[in-house]
Amino acid sequence: MNASDTRNTSTLLEWSTGEKSETMHGSSLTFSGYLLTVNSTHETIRSPLKPELTSYLLSGLIPWTGYNITLRRLYSSVDVWRNNRRTRLGRAATVTIKTEPSNPPAPKEIRVLANEEGKVVVQIVAPDFWNGPPFKYHIHWEAQDQERNLSGYREVNVSSPWPSEKKWTTANLTLVPGVRYNVYVSAQNYIGPDVLLMGPELEEQVITAPLVPIDLVAESLTPIEATVSWRAAGPAEYFQVTVDEEYIHQGFYSYQPPSANSPAHFRARVFWDEKTESSEHSLIVNNLLPARDYVVKVLACTLNECSDIRRAVVFTQPAPTPKPDITIVDSNLNSFVVGWTFPRYNWRSDYDGFLVRYCRMSKVCEESYTDLHLMNVSSLRPDTIYNIEVRVNIKHSDGHVEVGPAARAQVKTWSKRPGKPQLRTHAEGA
Repeated sequence: MNASDTRNTSTLLEWSTGEKSETMHGSSLTFSGYLLTVNSTHETIRSPLKPELTSYLLSGLIPWTGYNITLRRLYSSVDVWRNNRRTRLGRAATVTIKTEPSNPPAPKEIRVLANEEGKVVVQIVAPDFWNGPPFKYHIHWEAQDQERNLSGYREVNVSSPWPSEKKWTTANLTLVPGVRYNVYVSAQNYIGPDVLLMGPELEEQVITAPLVPIDLVAESLTPIEATVSWRAAGPAEYFQVTVDEEYIHQGFYSYQPPSANSPAHFRARVFWDEKTESSEHSLIVNNLLPARDYVVKVLACTLNECSDIRRAVVFTQPAPTPKPDITIVDSNLNSFVVGWTFPRYNWRSDYDGFLVRYCRMSKVCEESYTDLHLMNVSSLRPDTIYNIEVRVNIKHSDGHVEVGPAARAQVKTWSKRPGKPQLRTHAEGA
């Protein structure tokens, strides 16, 4: 048996029949055809052939693969009474071939191993069969947005012969941060000088992470509002802005709310306008608390790939110290009573009681302190006008004491004690 016209997926087998022996020597088995066995490192094929054949086109082979081909005569008999079939094989005729190289298939997979500031590392998983001597990977890329006109290519060598224990190759790509790319990879075989066989391309979307925003500034506008501004360092699709209250835990700053499930105080997505790539982006954050530290975090994103975080801290302006609201003013001959309310919400710091000042003739004044919302002042002069001022006493965490603005009222003591009522009686019939 010999093989001829061997190509990348087929070979022509031819053999001579020699003396046709219809029966196996020393046996009642009769010649019924041939058994063709094809062995390679990848597969084993067995095919029965008709007895009248002297040639056979063996197809469906793998390119650039060595095969051991064996052809044996097949003898058989059928025992009708016992309902069984007996078979025996004759001596083997063998031939060894290696199929021709062919275009390699596409790589199996493209994996992104690293992606930071346009430095992308991809891993190319080799095809199962190269169909020839592995040579190179051809890589080219282009931005999905054709108006950007961002494209390039490079070639990466692979080792030959291809090591069985390594089925991948890594490649470093330098791309523009913040852009969506289509990356195409094809495998190449080297057949000889000026003879390269290139396979089909495998396409993969690669999204580069944008650069970190720059020039982040956060400033307090009012006790409950702050403005945040920044500039883009390069292309992006949107900016993610979050504002959280700053907490101190065991002497360290923590930029996360106390509960992991707590939402950020403020979250916004600001879309990037490519026409104003280098311009400043800004927004106003409201509903903040006065006199608090807030951490502003801004990151640039393209789809789900985002930059590192840029942080800034803003301290909101203190709220104006409120006045007490005087609700009760009353007097008698030598005393007066004054009462007030004060907002209970946590507007700035804990207040520490109230200072009540009362003056007659605008120069003779006295002061008293109380932690209640009511004060009774006695031992006063009758028929005298008193000007009353009530202020909140603020004690800050650093020990500093501050007195708030005054709520004012005026009261006059009685000029004399009211006389007793005169009771007159009139006798009936008088």
